[in-house]
Amino acid sequence: MTDQVPPELQRLLEAPDDAARDQAWAAFLALHSRLLLHTAHRLAPGRDAAMDTFTHVLEGLRQDDYRRLRAYTLDRRSKFTTWLVVVAQRLG
Repeated sequence: MTDQVPPELQRLLEAPDDAARDQAWAAFLALHSRLLLHTAHRLAPGRDAAMDTFTHVLEGLRQDDYRRLRAYTLDRRSKFTTWLVVVAQRLG
């Protein structure tokens, strides 16, 4: 596995100002929105319900200055994306 926090997460959490944070969030979503959307579709039946779940997950990830994402702890036994899916499932 990897020995460091994913760079897209690090950029997001260390962004020095709102503009940089918004840009980092957009980059984070560019990398992970497909996975999060797939997770939302598994959690909610139908397109509309899945999109509502996807929106709820994104709001949950952004809540309290990315509190849930800040809780990520490097674990060499699993990937960041595995952890992210678990968080999304709990939010969904």
